[in-house]
Amino acid sequence: MAIVAKKSAEEVYTYVPISERGEKKPFTVKVRRLTPKEYTFIEDKITRYNQDETISFSTGTFNWNVVKKGLVDWENLLDEKGKPIPIEVGKDGVLDSSLNLLPLDIITEIANVIINLTKDPENADIYLIKSDEEPAE
Repeated sequence: MAIVAKKSAEEVYTYVPISERGEKKPFTVKVRRLTPKEYTFIEDKITRYNQDETISFSTGTFNWNVVKKGLVDWENLLDEKGKPIPIEVGKDGVLDSSLNLLPLDIITEIANVIINLTKDPENADIYLIKSDEEPAE
């Protein structure tokens, strides 16, 4: 059977975290799939081979790096005065100073969405809202 090439990793999707759904102006992110190379390199960096011949994974580091690479933009992240905080992106992805503004549970949730997109792009509509659609009310 022939292998069908996956959609481009550059396709951008909109995602509203579960805790923000129902808000009038929810915190919203734009994400993309990781390329197979990006995903593999991130996964390899967090894998540890222990002396007792077990394997362990640093899931926090994994989630951080997935979001760092797959997060494209955000909307409605505000400072204490209600002013929007822009995302800062460098050549290696979102800057740590920007990611540090997000709660860990949101980082984990966004990472899971990006991972699902990366592994199963044909079913993206199950995981999130495409960028040209409005979030469900």
